[in-house]
Amino acid sequence: MKKHSLKLIGFLLILTFSCTKEYPSTLPTISSIEIVDITDTSAKSGGVIISNGNDLIFERGVCWSSSSLEPTISDNKTNDGEGDEEFISEIENLSSNTTYYLRAYATNSVGTAYGDTNLFKTNAGLPTITTSMVSLITQNSAKCGGTITAQNNLVIIARGICWGSEPLPDLLGNKTIDGTGQGEFVSNITGLDANTIYYVRAYATNTDGATAYGTDSIFKTKADLPTLTTNTVSSITQTTAISGGNITSNGGVSIVTRGVCWNTETLPEITDSRTSEAGGLGEFISNISELSANTLYYLRAYATNSEGETAYGDEHLFTTQLESIEYPNTAVYGGNILSDNITLIDTSTSYSFAAIIPNDTSLKIKMSGGLWSYDISSNSNWNISSFDFSNNSQIFTSNLDDNSCDLKIEFEPGIITIEYFENGSTSVTKTKQLTVE
Repeated sequence: MKKHSLKLIGFLLILTFSCTKEYPSTLPTISSIEIVDITDTSAKSGGVIISNGNDLIFERGVCWSSSSLEPTISDNKTNDGEGDEEFISEIENLSSNTTYYLRAYATNSVGTAYGDTNLFKTNAGLPTITTSMVSLITQNSAKCGGTITAQNNLVIIARGICWGSEPLPDLLGNKTIDGTGQGEFVSNITGLDANTIYYVRAYATNTDGATAYGTDSIFKTKADLPTLTTNTVSSITQTTAISGGNITSNGGVSIVTRGVCWNTETLPEITDSRTSEAGGLGEFISNISELSANTLYYLRAYATNSEGETAYGDEHLFTTQLESIEYPNTAVYGGNILSDNITLIDTSTSYSFAAIIPNDTSLKIKMSGGLWSYDISSNSNWNISSFDFSNNSQIFTSNLDDNSCDLKIEFEPGIITIEYFENGSTSVTKTKQLTVE
């Protein structure tokens, strides 16, 4: 019985030695599966176990690297369990717009084997973008823009804004193209309709052709400016005048105030002197006051709408009249014979020959007929011509260096004619007669 047991043990040892030598364990053989479902941060791959190397595969998966052409399990990897069936690996936490090298692996007791290396590149990823506040809004334009937040490896090939009359405008509608790259940009919107609500948002397109949008901003363009003309300036005096205007269109919103504005420089505005009339369409009249005499003014009508926008009519020019020459009733030497109030005088007293003459004007007086005499020493600022004996006349001209003229004069009985040539006129501007008793 003992001999039979020894023979059996020997047979088993021989059999075990023979099998081990014929079927030894080796490295597995594995093939990498095509990389699919690539996004900006993930992908899918896997492997096919061709041979387990006569041993249990206790770990399998894929490994990858962005720098090594032959990644190993010491780089990034998945662990998809044991066994020799085909497996799928979920690859996550990748960087966008980055090239990776990947291969499948399988590990048994002998070691780790790798499949062939596959190359793939993650998508660029959607940009993070915000829409700027809309500004500088006019009747047909505005300014907007956006900011693209910096992201590694993100290449922006187009950016700008898009707008329309409905929410969530996109690239299929109106848009600007404002360069490339990340960061802040500004866009000019043109070709808008007046008094219209618009939706606008920024966009950015990456190298994969994917576009991200900022949030909507809503704005309304201003109404068209009013249309108006300026009335001709009339009833001009030294300090007043009359004008006005005619508003033919309010531009779509109400007119809250209207009037005329003026200045001594061209293109006056409502920040200069102005009148203020009630709003509305149609014609209006404005009374202008507090002007300076003998002054050139520029004037135009204006209309301001409920949005605070002001339009102007055509410009008119006018010059106020010269200041009037004054002839006081009395002066230094008594009653003033140049005053309208004195027409009858007597020989028993002396009189003044006086006028107050504003700057930039002049006066010439011709006195003829009768007999008179004056005290040359009393003369103040009259230039006196030679006496004309043919008609007993003499001409008195104001001195432009001073605005007050006077002299002492006495008369003999008779009729005196006085002719006035005011403000440089070459013809008589008025005439009066004095009766001397």
